Amino acid sequence: MLQQASCGVSFLVVSLEPAGGVEQRLSDSPYVERVYRAGSVAGTVAARMRSVANSNWELVVWRDRGEPHVSVRGPETGPTVLELGPHAGETLGIIFRHGTFLAPMPVPTLVDTAVSSPHTTAHSFVLQGEEWEIPAYDNADVFVDRLVRAGLLVRDPLVTDVLRGDGTTLVTPRSVQRRVVAATGLTQGAIRQIERARQAVLLVQQGMPLIEVAQSTGYHDQPHLARSLTRFIGRTASQLRRGDSDEMLSLLYKTDVEVRP
Repeated sequence: MLQQASCGVSFLVVSLEPAGGVEQRLSDSPYVERVYRAGSVAGTVAARMRSVANSNWELVVWRDRGEPHVSVRGPETGPTVLELGPHAGETLGIIFRHGTFLAPMPVPTLVDTAVSSPHTTAHSFVLQGEEWEIPAYDNADVFVDRLVRAGLLVRDPLVTDVLRGDGTTLVTPRSVQRRVVAATGLTQGAIRQIERARQAVLLVQQGMPLIEVAQSTGYHDQPHLARSLTRFIGRTASQLRRGDSDEMLSLLYKTDVEVRP
């Protein structure tokens, strides 16, 4: 088993923005959204990290004062600011696609929290009573394949399709909603709100006029956009454009989720 813990623990020294100490790559696996690593392998980091709302769950491997740790981190419905101490070590993260979940660990129980391995060594950790080799950046897909073959990692392709905006399904809307919540821990509306705010940040940082950002991401108007950024990112558009050399945002990227209302 893994042990549950608050999302405010030190392993959240993760998911850093591309310009701020992170290397990331896409994956060919239908189960994985992307893989990242952060720390000395990817450059220097800021004094603080703002972990913004995120609708995906992750497997995170990190070192603190040289000690290895492994956790499953659930979706986050709001931002968290963490101090990055001088002992923060390297971090590896595997971000899983919507619709992918660990069969013995329901995603709804992971929302806004994390579950840590009860026993971790330099090379292995325990998941559901079994010992697994700790994955690396280059072999993360191999590790995921092993979880799939063992029956621990499964996926519901209907959830992936629905969140992409594919409405061609014979399943009733109520059944779809149940399956989305079971696989992601969040409702369709919550996922789209989070992803819309994250995509808006990318456009704001690119310098797009705010009225165009609101229109492109499906907000009713600029005040609606402003409220969403405050709720899910914890920053205003002006603050995002100015930036902060002492604080970095968690990893942001465009997903396939249909964000329009």
